Amino acid sequence: MLLFLTALVFGLDAETEEALKAFAKDYGAPAAVVRAAAVSDLAKLRNPATRARLGALLVVDEESIRIAAAEGLGEFTEERDKAASLLINAVAPNAKLFRAESAILVALGKLGDESALPSIHQAFDSRDPKDTDFTVAKAALKAAGMLRSRDSIDPLIDLAKRFEKLLKGGGAKNGGKSGGAGLGIAGGTPDPQTLRAKALNPAIFKALQSISKEKWVSLVEWEIWWEKHKATFKP
Repeated sequence: MLLFLTALVFGLDAETEEALKAFAKDYGAPAAVVRAAAVSDLAKLRNPATRARLGALLVVDEESIRIAAAEGLGEFTEERDKAASLLINAVAPNAKLFRAESAILVALGKLGDESALPSIHQAFDSRDPKDTDFTVAKAALKAAGMLRSRDSIDPLIDLAKRFEKLLKGGGAKNGGKSGGAGLGIAGGTPDPQTLRAKALNPAIFKALQSISKEKWVSLVEWEIWWEKHKATFKP
């Protein structure tokens, strides 16, 4: 039924119809790995019909299927704005599936459509305590570097400033008393936000390097460079 409706809406050519039939057959497999492979195979054929099918898969089924759909859409550089729209709309529904959300953000960076910037910049501040490896924030920073928009530079530098302030304060709570730099409470429990700052700082500078093609490695250097070049810089 879905194949019939897709054919009706998009007026499928023979190649697309065969690809969708093969996909429908393989997607019926019980194993998620087989279904994910079917999604990846479908994504090799890039047209409005397959784009729509991949977009639907971003918000259904297991995480591996969503990841495969996101990675596939990241290759849809023709009419990239339409692929980007599907990915942007899938960010919120995948907020608790960190690997899927990360794949979506990286795909947006790869597409290079600036409509994705608000979603990418917002994800800089992702801090779900269950995302212990800061997967989403790292993906957002990577995506910003891939997209290479000058509009990402101020948010990146602002984030680095916040982290520097936090790290200079040692991340201490309870009136500033802690078991040492980077420890949240007396007794040696690491402060999560200090850990986050240390984990993400290298990714911030890597994103700035990717956008600017400069090699500065400290916040003060980036601030000096941006002050000099902000008025005229184009990636």
